[in-house]
Amino acid sequence: MTTFRDAILPALDTIRGIGDSLGLRRFTCSTVLRVWSGARVGLGSNVDSTKEFRLSAGAHRVRIRQLSSREIVASGGYYSDQDLKIGPITPPYPGSDADNSTIAIFDPTPDGVPAEYWFKIEGDGIPSGGAWYKKLTQSTTKPMHYEIVVRNTGETP
Repeated sequence: MTTFRDAILPALDTIRGIGDSLGLRRFTCSTVLRVWSGARVGLGSNVDSTKEFRLSAGAHRVRIRQLSSREIVASGGYYSDQDLKIGPITPPYPGSDADNSTIAIFDPTPDGVPAEYWFKIEGDGIPSGGAWYKKLTQSTTKPMHYEIVVRNTGETP
């Protein structure tokens, strides 16, 4: 049985692509997962890095924007001035773009497996080759879209 939500997700992908079609999406974003051999992230060695894949809104670039001062103040000091929000990202659905259907960044990592997601953002005002960001928070509670907040730590995976 197809629900209203399931039926509308393909249309949302199309609508979210309008900004890119008009040249308003200046950044591209891709992500990679790093799994560590130690007891927690950063301990041991990097035992697995899955392939880098592009985050998209259908076949278009996803929206990336700097957090507003209102969002920063409302976070109680958790967010800072240079943090970025990625999204909305349409949840996976049957027949969705290959990148979206393989998004694992919202899935919890297996118990006891220290892992971290890295996001590479490229575009205007970002150094050549892109800048790497770490995930701070994610929102998957909204039925029509997911969002991620990331921070540039100056590190690379």
